Amino acid sequence: MPHLSRTLLSMILLGSALVAACEDSGSGAGGGADSAGDVGLDFGLPDAIVDAGADLAGSDGPGPGGPPTLDFAAATGDDGESCRGEAFCAVIIDPSESRKLEVVVSEGGVPVADRVVTFKIDGDAAGVAQISALSAYSDAEGRASVELQVSGEEPAWFRVRAQLSGAEVAPVTFEVVVAPDARVPLTVRPSYAGELDIAQVAVRAFAQSAPGVPGCGDPVALLEGQTAAAGEALALDLGRPARFLELPAGSYTLVASGASADGTVVALGCDADHATVSASSELDLPLPMEDRAPRFSGTFDMTASVPMGDVLSGPWSARSAPAFSLLDGEPSALALRLCGLGAADTALATLCGQLFNDPLAPAADDATETGKAAIAHIAQNVGALQDQGPWKAALAGGGSTRGVIERLELRGSLRLLAEPTGGAWTEDQAQDVWDAVVARYGEAVPCPEPVEPGCGKKKLFFAMFQPDSPVGGAFSATITQSLLLSVGSHDLGLRYGAMVDAVLERALLPVLLGEPTATRWEDLIALALGGPGCLAKTGAEGCCARFATALGESQPGANNPMVTACEAWITAGAQSLRAPMVGAADAAGAFTSLGTREPCPAVDDDADLVIDRLGAAETPCTFDLVVGDEEDTVALDLGVYGVRAP
Repeated sequence: MPHLSRTLLSMILLGSALVAACEDSGSGAGGGADSAGDVGLDFGLPDAIVDAGADLAGSDGPGPGGPPTLDFAAATGDDGESCRGEAFCAVIIDPSESRKLEVVVSEGGVPVADRVVTFKIDGDAAGVAQISALSAYSDAEGRASVELQVSGEEPAWFRVRAQLSGAEVAPVTFEVVVAPDARVPLTVRPSYAGELDIAQVAVRAFAQSAPGVPGCGDPVALLEGQTAAAGEALALDLGRPARFLELPAGSYTLVASGASADGTVVALGCDADHATVSASSELDLPLPMEDRAPRFSGTFDMTASVPMGDVLSGPWSARSAPAFSLLDGEPSALALRLCGLGAADTALATLCGQLFNDPLAPAADDATETGKAAIAHIAQNVGALQDQGPWKAALAGGGSTRGVIERLELRGSLRLLAEPTGGAWTEDQAQDVWDAVVARYGEAVPCPEPVEPGCGKKKLFFAMFQPDSPVGGAFSATITQSLLLSVGSHDLGLRYGAMVDAVLERALLPVLLGEPTATRWEDLIALALGGPGCLAKTGAEGCCARFATALGESQPGANNPMVTACEAWITAGAQSLRAPMVGAADAAGAFTSLGTREPCPAVDDDADLVIDRLGAAETPCTFDLVVGDEEDTVALDLGVYGVRAP
């Protein structure tokens, strides 16, 4: 009876194998068209049949017991590496050669017979592999085998997986290399001692144009760049060698890349010194991999925020004081300031002589009757202007117009032109470029509902106030292993005073005055002299004509000396407000420098080993913008963050 059961089981195995072989439209168990993914025939027995075969395994009865194991029969592979107790064993054969693939089945360390082992071909993209059977019984020594036959003359690589049927035992895999004369020109053995999970390893060989060229300075650039690899070999599993079956004689730069399960390269190794292949020898090289540093190179869109209070601190308080004394002081201060400029202009001197008894030392209690009328007229006009919402809100409760602009934001880019070498960039590898400033308004300038894009801020390009814009500089930088970036202090060449003046004139004045076109100090003074709405008028209805009329001068046009003096007053007054700030860049030793005060976190948000941002809007990095000359220096606190440009 046991003999009958064995015969029946053999017939089932044979019949199944024949059916599967016919379905593959070829003779034997081969790769054929099923070369993508699982190549060859995937034949397995139902557990019930396998168990029956095990129980009825001839006259010897059940096996000796103990956990089953499946191992290679050969102690070492053709590459000299150990096979026993391993998951892989190398088989290197010539094209058109055949080879027995043999495994051993044991239970409790004792070889057992009559166990079914299935064999399957994987990865035979060229369709050159055939095996003599899809399964085999183990003999009295526990050995089960099939015959492997390869066809064709081209190098190839594939696997044959052996599996003990009906038992939860890990399979063993023959790695088959088909190479002419059974010679592999180059074998590379990648290794990795890190803690990341590596699912697959690939090694690429780049032909060298000169000794050590290309080098290993940026292996990622080699993998992703335009340089074509002379060859590529897969190790697939960490710890397995990568074999180059066809590689012309010459010197090569080797790059090993270890990828995670999702395909992200997380480890790299490079060797530009040892891979010299000859026509007759075989080269075997180790290639250790290390955790891949994230990619830094690229452009980051930068925003640098600084409170307006810091902008106007130190020496800048004195430089901007004339403007704010006019904006925040009594209306009469305008006439006093304008006449206090001196009598360099004849028309201006004549006007001030009409307004004050001592035009070189003007005082409100020393005004002439005409002067008193002028002061009253200016006070009325400025009062009407100050009744505008933002200006009125700023001055409420003894406040200041300084708070209308809450902060400034510098806009630009930071460019890393290469990956760091030894954790550092040189000045020819890193630079920043800044081209705009954004003024953000405080609570005095509420946005109407619904809020439109751009409300609450005003963007000014540096070209508006600095002819040689954009500004920026080259710098050195370092990065730590914990991804903290330090930017060396470097000169920007920013005309900082001109920027402050442009913000006050082009951003602050239109809001305070309620006149979108009032973007100059000249406009402020003209409105104070002529009254709201006069900027849109010309001739007899213009600002200076209104001023002359208010003082009893009825003579029209350019022939009116009061109009002429008023126009000179506007020009001189505006220059007196602008010059202290704009001229700061021309002071002896004037400079502006930028650099990190504290290291800035470089962040890879999506774990793809590409740095996505520097700092964050919510947690910006701290930079110093140092502004000064031979007399004064002030360090401004900048909250800086950057996002990788698309």
